[in-house]
Formats: sequence, C-alpha cells, structure tokens
Amino acid sequence: SCSNVQLSIGQKGWATLTASQVGMASDNCGNVTLTVTPNYFSCTDVGVNTVVLTATDGSGNSSSCTSTVTVADNNTPALTCQDMTVNLDSSGIAIISPSDLITGANASCGLIDTSLSVSQFGCNDLGINTVVVTVTGANGQTATCTATVTVEDNIAPSVTCQSANIYLDANGQPPVLTITDLGLISSDNCGVTGANYDIS
Repeated sequence: SCSNVQLSIGQKGWATLTASQVGMASDNCGNVTLTVTPNYFSCTDVGVNTVVLTATDGSGNSSSCTSTVTVADNNTPALTCQDMTVNLDSSGIAIISPSDLITGANASCGLIDTSLSVSQFGCNDLGINTVVVTVTGANGQTATCTATVTVEDNIAPSVTCQSANIYLDANGQPPVLTITDLGLISSDNCGVTGANYDIS
C-alpha cells in the first residue's frame, strides 16, 4: 500500500525519497524488494509530485501503486551584514545598495529579491542610521539583518567675495560693513548656517 508523503529539501537544494517512506508490501513467498520512482527531488520539484512504488518478489512478480509527494522548501535564507560610512555628495545626497551592506547571502533554492529599509540619505540623516536588510528566497522565505550606516558631510562650503571701497565719514570713522558690502557668495551641499568676516 502507498501513503502520501511530505518531503523537505535540504540546505543544498535537494532531497531523496526512500521506498519505505512511501509504503510497504508483503508476499506469500517471503522477501519483497521495494523501489520508488522518482526518488530524487530538487528546487524545480517544489510542490506536488507523483511517484510510483513497485514491489517485486523473488519470482519476479511485481505490483505497483502511486503516491503523492509534496516537496517543500522550508529553509530560511542565510544572511550576514556589515556597517558602513557614507559621505554626502555635492548635492547633499548619498545612495547605497544592498551589496554595500551584505557580506553573505544564500538560499537553498536561490534568492529572488534583496531590499533595504532606507537606501538614500540626506543632510537630515547626518550621524548614525539603522538600516534593515531583507532577502527573499525563491519560495518566499525571508531573512533580515540590521546594519549601521554613518552619514558624514566632508565637503567644505564654497565662498567668493570681492573687494570693497569704504569712505570715512565726517568724523573720520569707517562705516559698519556688512556681508553684503563684501559681495559674499557662499554655498554648501547642506546649506550655509552663517558667515562672518575679519578686518586685517
């Protein structure tokens, strides 16, 4: 007689089936040899499969029955991550990809997707940020890890200015200069918070 079987593939993406897992047989003259076909399953067989169990006695007589083997991939993907530091560009933006953080990832039947909880950073993200990395296996299993992304702004502000002619007042005192008087033009990828000058 045959029984239906649930079979899980291993981490390497395959599994074997033995005849005794499918059924048993007896004969009036003693020993019976059992074989099952097919008996090897891989990632392409995930789902419902039909197998044939054949019992053969010592006289060469045989009898067969069929069974349903449901193959499942229940293995969680393996995933490891690393921390990293990124620098904002001249536009005040830094973009990372999963490969920047993933140091190792695999699944028994392969990966179909990798994603990050955050992939773009700006001036408001300066400092330490936590990013969750997610990978998805071919049969829907997921694994996650967290990484620390430190965002830095190492681009100095740019500034240009021009000479200014000043004239003393009637008391011989110079006027109070402003940044505007010097024609100061400044810019920075994360904005300019202030400007000052020294007279020498």
